[in-house]
Amino acid sequence: MLKADLHTHTYFSPDSLTSPEKYVQTCLERSINCVA
Repeated sequence: MLKADLHTHTYFSPDSLTSPEKYVQTCLERSINCVA
């Protein structure tokens, strides 16, 4: 089954403080297997 996050921001955007590494870790913890 596809579980996707179709909109995200990392610290490369002024909207977020999340690192790309933390974002990937959170996706893995939540079984999200598709990001855009």
